Amino acid sequence: MKDENINESLELEENADYVVLTMDDGTQHNFYFEDEFDYKDKKYLCISPAEEIEDLPEGELLIYEVNDEDDDYMLKPIEDEKLLEEVYNEYCRRYDEEMEGCDCGCEHDHCDCCDDDCDCADEDCDCDECCDKD
Repeated sequence: MKDENINESLELEENADYVVLTMDDGTQHNFYFEDEFDYKDKKYLCISPAEEIEDLPEGELLIYEVNDEDDDYMLKPIEDEKLLEEVYNEYCRRYDEEMEGCDCGCEHDHCDCCDDDCDCADEDCDCDECCDKD
């Protein structure tokens, strides 16, 4: 599965926890949505199997380049090992950043409260308390 283009169909709902891929042979498989991001002017999708799939180890992270031109959402395997490693490292960086929360220690995701103007996405965050701002 790693070397084939996935171009028949991809059901990807915004904010979905999973995606359903339809392979060229018509079989469908469920995958957990891990991340989607731009890197070096291209879009990448990271998924992992949500079910047992032959020849695919459990917990395997699959990374594909996304081609979403002309309203078609096609996934292309990354054949350049160096690029694949770079994209994987970007995924890991993004994952670590999300797990750590913001730098102020308040542990709220997407909190920018250490900036001069608080732009905290969490309405329960007391930015003055967590950021030593005076």
